[in-house]
Formats: sequence, structure tokens, C-alpha cells
Amino acid sequence: MTKILTALIFINISSYTFANIDYNFYGFIKAGLSNSDNGLKSFGSDGFRAPTEASNQNSSVAVVAGEDTQSQNSIQSAQTRWGVKIKKGERLKGILEFDGAANNGSPSAGANIRLRQAHIHFKLSQGGSFFAGQKWVTFAGLNPHTVNMVGAGFRSGNSGFIGNEFGYTHTLGDFKVYLTLGNKGQNSSVNTTDTELGVPAQTLRFDYNSGSHHLGLAYITGELKQKELNTATNKNSKVAGSKVFYSLSFDSVNFKAEYFRGHNLGDMGFLTLANSRVTDDKKYKESGLFASLKYSFKNGSAWIGYGQDKVNNILDYTFGSLVKNRKTNIAAEYNIHDSLNTYFSHERFQSYYLSTNNTAERSKANLTEVGFIYKF
Repeated sequence: MTKILTALIFINISSYTFANIDYNFYGFIKAGLSNSDNGLKSFGSDGFRAPTEASNQNSSVAVVAGEDTQSQNSIQSAQTRWGVKIKKGERLKGILEFDGAANNGSPSAGANIRLRQAHIHFKLSQGGSFFAGQKWVTFAGLNPHTVNMVGAGFRSGNSGFIGNEFGYTHTLGDFKVYLTLGNKGQNSSVNTTDTELGVPAQTLRFDYNSGSHHLGLAYITGELKQKELNTATNKNSKVAGSKVFYSLSFDSVNFKAEYFRGHNLGDMGFLTLANSRVTDDKKYKESGLFASLKYSFKNGSAWIGYGQDKVNNILDYTFGSLVKNRKTNIAAEYNIHDSLNTYFSHERFQSYYLSTNNTAERSKANLTEVGFIYKF
């Protein structure tokens, strides 16, 4: 009942002012019907919550069970999201945001509410601001165009998720610099207290944003204690990564692209492929990229995209590990009434798993989804 009342409050009140504090509620309800010709995984776990890769169809277990080589269907609403922006005056603001994707269950009645964002921003000077809390990490950069809002191209070119940060930004004209300290992120409902970094991750980012052009450069480095890696390693993990991202808007077209490279970024909860795997302090390297092109027209939009993530040396990994992942997608969204949109999406996953003969064997899946999104 509490969950229902919370949702109704956010839907029925779009903005509210009390005691000189402005509250602006936002979000969307997403309900989709999906069909896949083969098994799918969401961040390595079976299910349609937020598909990111094809299931391993080459292992003997998968072939015998038959589950990963058969057509599958799902009706999902777990990606539904809602939040509130809170602002007092011109210097202080904050955001609270939730969704229903805390676990991987396909029936949404079994979904748990997840806190996505909870952060504050305080303006210190004309160009300087301080922020703290749980948010999209500064290293994240851009997200590709998609209706798979939680999957969002992760493990296939997109990198950087939600984590807790303390940071400072300074804006000078079209330029902006970020300096942050951050913790390891987490994208599951597993309870753990092992999230203390040996050295808080430090991120430096530069942005140039003229409105039509947005160019960014980011670098992160840090070290995680071995107890928080949840693997067999008995060594700390040294993490580092860099990326460049770009967005171009003109007329009715928006183009986004991003390229990253680094080592052990998966240990930071950045939803990439390279993680510490064995009992050493080796740097497990990877690289990834995505490109996404969107065209907007009256009452709707359509887009195409491509993304890829791969580890540098597949022999660093164990049998069954995902060592390369590609995704292509085509989608469209159309407004049918007020804030109600209907959508179509097709995603093709080509996922490469390490086989017993130390080669990367391909598994593939085609996911087609139709549904409705009510934005408020």
C-alpha cells in the first residue's frame, strides 16, 4: 500500500511550493511486451529486467536445459521511474529518484523499489558549485538513445553508473571542470557493507558545451580493498580509466558517441566487462565505444545505435566469462495522447563467451519490444 500511495502522490502533483521550497515531481511509467529468439541476461543474471547481453548458448548446461536457445517472452514495468527535484532560492537544490529495478525478477509484482539518486548541490560562487550524494558518477559522460533505460547500452560500450560522490564544479562560459571523490557503485539489491575504497576514486573531467556541441574528457583512478571485490582475489584492485564523449545537435538530429578504455573498471561498478578475476593484482584491460543517432519529427522520434565492449586479453579470464559484447538497436517513439507515448524497439546482441578451447564463441539474441511510456 505504501508503494501505491507513493506512486499516486508523484503522478497527481507535478509541482508544489511550501515554505519557499519548490518541489517538482517527474518520472515515467513504462509497460512493455518483449520477445526474444534466445535467452537474455541483465547484467549477467537471467531475466528481462534490463537486457544487456545474450545468454551463453555454447555451454553444455545451456544446451541440455534448452532455456537459452529458445524463444522467450516477458511483460515488464520494472523500469518505471519517479523522482522529485527540490530547490530553495538560487543556490540550493537536490534530487531524490527511485525505480522498481532493484532485483532481476521478471514479474514486476516481485520488484523492489531502488534508490537511484539522492544528492544536493550548493552554489558557492558565480561559477563554482559543490555537490554530494548518490548520483550518476562524473565519469559517466553520456547515455545513448534508448527505451531500455536501465540497460542503457552498459556492457556494450557505455560505462559509468550511479555511485556516491563529493565534488566541485566550476563553470566559465562554455567550459566546465569537475573534481570529485567517489565510492564504488552497485547495481543490485545484494546487501553489503564492503564498499570502502582503499583510496577514494578521483575523477577529473572537462566539458565544452556550446548548446549544439558538447565535448567531454574524463579520467578516473582509485584503489579498492580486496574485501569489497567479492571475488577470489586476495589483492587490492587498482582502477583507472579515461574516456572522450561528444554530442552534436542540429535541426531535428542529435548524434552521441563515446569511447573509453581502462583497467578493472568493472570493480568500480561501472557496468563494464573487466573485473579482477584471480588471486593477483593484475590490471585487466578493456575498451568500449558507442554511437547513437536520433531524428525527431512531429509527435515522435526514431533512432539507431551501435555499441561494443571487449577485454584486451581473453586468456586472463575463466571458462564461461563474457569477454566481448556487441549491440545494435533501432527504435521509435510516437506520442498518441498528451504525455502518453507508444514505442517500438529492436535490439540485436552478439555476446562472446570464453570456451573450453580458449576461444571467444558467439551467442546471439534478437529482442523486440513494444509498449507504452507515460511521462509526467
